[in-house]
Amino acid sequence: MFTQVLDPQGYTFTFYSLPTLLTMAAVFLLGLFVLARERISLVSVSFLIVTLAVSIWLFCFSLMYAANNPTVANWWSRAAYLGVPFIAPAAYQFTTVVLGIYRRRRAIIMAAWLLSALFAFASIATDSLITGVELYWWGYYTRFGWPGSVFVLFFAALLVGSMVHYWSAYKELQPGRAKRRIQWLMAAFGVGYLGIVDFVAVYGIPLYPFGYLAILAFVALATRAIWTYHLIDITPAFAANEIIETMNDALLVFDREGVLRVANRAACEMFGYEKEELLGRPAGSTIAGVNFARQLEALVQVNRIHDYELTYSPREGEVRYLSIAASVMRGADRKPDAIVCIAHDITERKAAEQEIRSLNESLEQRVAQRTTELQQANQELEGEVAERKRAEEERTQLLDREQAARAAAEQAVHSREVLLSIVSHDLRNPLTGVKASVGMLRQALKQLGDNAPSRERMEVGLARIDTAANKMNMLINELLDFAQLQVGQPLELFRRRFDLVKMCSRLVDEYQQSTRKHQIVFETSVPELICLWDPLRIERVLDNLISNAIKYSPEGGRITLGVRRDTSNVEGGELNANWATLIVKDEGVGIPEADIPYIFDWFRRAGNVSGRIRGTGIGLAVVRRVVEQHGGTIEVASKEGEGSTFTIKLPLYAPEAAPEGTVTESAGVAGQ
Repeated sequence: MFTQVLDPQGYTFTFYSLPTLLTMAAVFLLGLFVLARERISLVSVSFLIVTLAVSIWLFCFSLMYAANNPTVANWWSRAAYLGVPFIAPAAYQFTTVVLGIYRRRRAIIMAAWLLSALFAFASIATDSLITGVELYWWGYYTRFGWPGSVFVLFFAALLVGSMVHYWSAYKELQPGRAKRRIQWLMAAFGVGYLGIVDFVAVYGIPLYPFGYLAILAFVALATRAIWTYHLIDITPAFAANEIIETMNDALLVFDREGVLRVANRAACEMFGYEKEELLGRPAGSTIAGVNFARQLEALVQVNRIHDYELTYSPREGEVRYLSIAASVMRGADRKPDAIVCIAHDITERKAAEQEIRSLNESLEQRVAQRTTELQQANQELEGEVAERKRAEEERTQLLDREQAARAAAEQAVHSREVLLSIVSHDLRNPLTGVKASVGMLRQALKQLGDNAPSRERMEVGLARIDTAANKMNMLINELLDFAQLQVGQPLELFRRRFDLVKMCSRLVDEYQQSTRKHQIVFETSVPELICLWDPLRIERVLDNLISNAIKYSPEGGRITLGVRRDTSNVEGGELNANWATLIVKDEGVGIPEADIPYIFDWFRRAGNVSGRIRGTGIGLAVVRRVVEQHGGTIEVASKEGEGSTFTIKLPLYAPEAAPEGTVTESAGVAGQ
């Protein structure tokens, strides 16, 4: 028998085999497309099973049509029922999975698969369901016995059941993406189920089996539904791996024996191992030796720890500080299954804290010295008043001076107490504390005079702290803008007139004070450029670009901020618009050519800085949105190893186009 099936002489070319064969290929490719697009999940695998069952049916029927003798045709007819009985239960299972009712219908699904297996066995091993084949004008076709009616009823019942589930879910859902997805899937499967018309010919009725047309329509509708709406919504589990790999903190998961089983990219970079080398290592040899291993044992009893600090040495002579937070995952028996640890490198924070403590101690000494001097002056004044007993007017003046001196002393003491309170207050809220401390330290520094010892060192330290606080403030603003843009809300622009040249000059001066390795130059062709934009957001754009130029030029070099005024004309020579052009150019690491088209996308960073220079991948994306909401454009030209040039063009609106103080939005940009 099998020799006849493999013999090419048993087949004759017929055009009736081509439609079913092409349809089979389309269905099979659709299954692979869904598996790749939706990744390996229960819903994508369920859909793949549907397409495989349909593909087996169509492939075997194509060869049955081409067979030129009943023996070969009968073999392919029975082989097709390795797939046909399973189409209905596979479609029903996919329906329950995509609608989220799989667990409630599991018993029905298992029974359906079992009955389908029995029908498949009866088709292949006996002559009860399939009694043979019959020759029609399009070729040989399957002929059913009396159990075939039971099979068709079973098949139809499952298809009707799946459509009932689709309809119930469609009625209950509120208008939106999920409802539209169900609508398209219901239409796709409803049309595909019309392929049941192919069962008519098994009862001797010479109706051409055109069910493949319904399957082709199903492929078109299902492809459109899946391409537009996906099969499932994005869930935490769906995005878990991407979230773990984009974390800046190290993630470590140990099993109950203390062996490392999960580690993310940040953990590998932090401890200097490849992932394959890191996984399988015991806790004691991972980061901190026996002490941390004992801490994990104690953690099993208390369930969680926070801010457990430890040191480790990634290289000889280098000491890094880690802050560890961990919790225990327990199974249904309440026994520990795993320990999840988050490790955050706090070395820079420790250094900043030490610098603040040193500045505080120096300030206390200066305040104490100044207080002593003021007290001595006060004593001298009191002695002079007691000895000389001058006239009432002179006495009043001396009393005023004495009161002023006391007020100054009390103010100095009060300033010291306030500063101490701010410096020691909750280091988890560094932005407010650091900014307030910088302001007070600068005020105290002015009172000490230009000849005070260590003045230059203190000014440099204050500039660094202020720059760090400004960077933190910029990151917070970026995150707020990012959160607003991600939910589809545009940024609010509060327009008012300001001098762009003056703003750029000030920013260059401020950033030059924060770095000694870089030469920051301001170039402009106009003495002033009055603009009608949101000054805070434009300043934030320039802050982001200048700070990036400094950060991505670790070896120093020249950074140029340029401003000029441009005009453009429409056809006919009439003036169309005035533009302000801003250029930020550096001589840093540059951007690889492959990364340039995506550099303004969310969370995209150049490949030559990932893992070397920290960043969020948010700043340039927010910059682009702010520029576009102002009606402008931003472009970048870069060459790896030579530096980057960012060019911004912003329209100079006429006053009547956008009155000063107007809050404007651009929903089209925000939604992109």
